[in-house]
Amino acid sequence: MMALKALVRTVVFKRDVELFNDLALTVYRADELSWREIVIRSKESNLINRLIEEASIAAYNSRIADGYSMGVAEAPGLTAWEVEGEGGGIVINPGLVKLRKLTLFKAHGERLTPIKEYEVRGDLYVYDGEIRVEGVEYDAIGIYSENYVRIVLKEELYQTTKPRTWVKVKQVRKRRKR
Repeated sequence: MMALKALVRTVVFKRDVELFNDLALTVYRADELSWREIVIRSKESNLINRLIEEASIAAYNSRIADGYSMGVAEAPGLTAWEVEGEGGGIVINPGLVKLRKLTLFKAHGERLTPIKEYEVRGDLYVYDGEIRVEGVEYDAIGIYSENYVRIVLKEELYQTTKPRTWVKVKQVRKRRKR
């Protein structure tokens, strides 16, 4: 059994709407709640499980109504995180990522040509929600984050999903004839 110091921090992402001239986007603003140092006494093979457990507890204890909470547990060479919460709307990006820039594209055949760019100031994160563009004819939006670029087609923004319904079938027993 070994004892290892780890750092557990809690970050809350609060939902907001950011306006860029003719584009409105659902964003999340990060607010760090706490940092604390812990000592983990565990076998080396069980260390990552203990980090996941600490991150999960931190995320669960700091849940908010309209946004997400994230617990991050870090030890030398290892990082575990857990996110709790629920949003709404379409998934704009597969995970909570820091937004750098937005670009509107127009399709010309099979090529996308940039027609308008929006610079992002401050620490804004994007995950789910809504994108509204008014007064500009476009075919796709480029979402530039810290790590990569995601192209979202205009049709993807307006797809509706059918609500899931559960159907329970009740079987009727046949009566025997006498």
